[in-house]
Amino acid sequence: METASDSTESFGPNWIRVALLVVAALVGYAFGQDLDPSHASIPGWAVSLAKAVMVAVPAVLLCWLLSVRLSVDPVGLHYRSLFGHADMRWDEVDELYAGAVTTLLYGIIPVGTRYRFKLKSGTSTEQRLEKTRYIGKVQFTTTATKNGTPARQLSFGSRFFRAERIGELLNEFTFPPLWRKATQQYNDGRELSFGDFRINRFGVKIDLLGLFPELSKPIPWANVRSNVVEKGSFMLIYDATDATGTTKTYTAKRDVAQIANFRVMMALLQQVKPQYAPSGYPAGKST
Repeated sequence: METASDSTESFGPNWIRVALLVVAALVGYAFGQDLDPSHASIPGWAVSLAKAVMVAVPAVLLCWLLSVRLSVDPVGLHYRSLFGHADMRWDEVDELYAGAVTTLLYGIIPVGTRYRFKLKSGTSTEQRLEKTRYIGKVQFTTTATKNGTPARQLSFGSRFFRAERIGELLNEFTFPPLWRKATQQYNDGRELSFGDFRINRFGVKIDLLGLFPELSKPIPWANVRSNVVEKGSFMLIYDATDATGTTKTYTAKRDVAQIANFRVMMALLQQVKPQYAPSGYPAGKST
């Protein structure tokens, strides 16, 4: 029988970043050696401090980067560095944010990809906030839902070597428990929050800039035309009627890295409206 330790994958520091920090420390040292206090317009102690900072800052960052370690197994993940350690089980994860941005030279030559991951645990609680305002003698009351503060949060990314593989494992291990929670809430008639997108049985709500989400009317499923995932962004294309009664097509666009549980949302969209699943997108398994 395979145990968790048998299937553990470990990740160390990003050696490209290590090399860059070494170069930065050497450059800072060389530049500091050329500083002559007798020709400087600042006091001698300030020159000495500048020399120390130019070497100390990259050196401290280098020591920290060399100490980072991450291990991932079927039970959870384990993170440690010079400043401490943290653990989180997959069944504890309430929200996963994962994104990758590729930098292109001249718009066509890829020079690198930056990864960002964030896991939150304990965000199930919510607070309802009411605000009352007066315009003349007319009273306006707005109610907003504020997500609870996560009990724990882990954030990391390209500081690790093979960050792409880390993303694959995070999606693989977090999807089953998150999918079970999401389908249960959806089937119970509750609203699911995926960042600025809120999904329920009636349709999709879009929270514009976080302002008064309760005033946003759901877009009926019949009006949702399609969705597209392109260059790190998710676009929801839908029809809506404007103030003149004319039906127009609109697009809501958000970065994938800003959408909580993105793969769960995509799998839910494909289940509700399978004909509109974006081509080439690997939908999650709903088992």
